[in-house]
Amino acid sequence: MPNGYPLKAAGTGHYRGLAQFAWAASDADPKIKASIKKAGYVYSDGDVTRQQSSQDEKASAKAYGFNWIADEPFPTSSTDYTAVVTDLKKKGVEFVTFSGAYQQAAGIVKTMQDQNYHPVVWQPTVTA
Repeated sequence: MPNGYPLKAAGTGHYRGLAQFAWAASDADPKIKASIKKAGYVYSDGDVTRQQSSQDEKASAKAYGFNWIADEPFPTSSTDYTAVVTDLKKKGVEFVTFSGAYQQAAGIVKTMQDQNYHPVVWQPTVTA
């Protein structure tokens, strides 16, 4: 995927950084910089990812001006991402960040392709 920016920038110990969001807010490409105003967070719905996404959304909004217009948890056992991708596309999300397993990320990318949905940024953070 040409607009994919995979990151492993969660920080160390009990501290988490926001590097996975900072780069986009200051990117030289105006399309990437503008995409943070229409951001969406997709994640496998577990206790940790639910808390992480909430913290990330609040902190990146305050620190970098992200505007989160979609928050898309999906059941951890899900293999059908049609509803998630349809909602992202319908809402006009241009910056998509993801937290979950690589198999889920691959399924979401395939669903994006099937629906001809191409956000400006697809940023998966694979957890397992």
